[in-house]
Amino acid sequence: MTYRRTLRALGVGALTVLLSACIKLDMNLEVHTDDTVSGSMIMGASRDILPMLGGEEAVRQQIKDSLQEDAPEGVEVTDYSDDRFVGVEATLANVPISEFSGEAGATDDALIRHEGNKFIVDTTLPLSGEEFGAGELGSAAGSGEIRVAVTFPGEVVSHKGALDGTTVTWTGTLG
Repeated sequence: MTYRRTLRALGVGALTVLLSACIKLDMNLEVHTDDTVSGSMIMGASRDILPMLGGEEAVRQQIKDSLQEDAPEGVEVTDYSDDRFVGVEATLANVPISEFSGEAGATDDALIRHEGNKFIVDTTLPLSGEEFGAGELGSAAGSGEIRVAVTFPGEVVSHKGALDGTTVTWTGTLG
């Protein structure tokens, strides 16, 4: 379950979600010293557009199908809903960083990588319209509710997010 495939799960078959600016991505991750990651990822679509996408179950199934194509051991996928969004929550338990970041795990393209005695997080997430198949719509593909929080196993020496103890939180929009 690479994080890039997970993010694409929200858009590849449901471009309408992007065009309506109605997605939710909320990642809460904890990096462990043994090069594993635990936490949760919530992915969903706005309740306002569910009828256009075939309903709650169609949206959930699309995301689940994409996630389960290559989910490693230690990932549990359950239904998620709140007052605004419907989707799934993937819970990770001690998943190796290399499996979480996929083949990119050893490159500068990984969300999380371990270099020497440091863990590095790249929060430049691939959330452009082109990445999701929106073509020339690009930034017109909208925004969304996007939050990524990572707790590190030690002192944070540099960051471009909001720091609280050893947790750095980034928020953003599509595009």
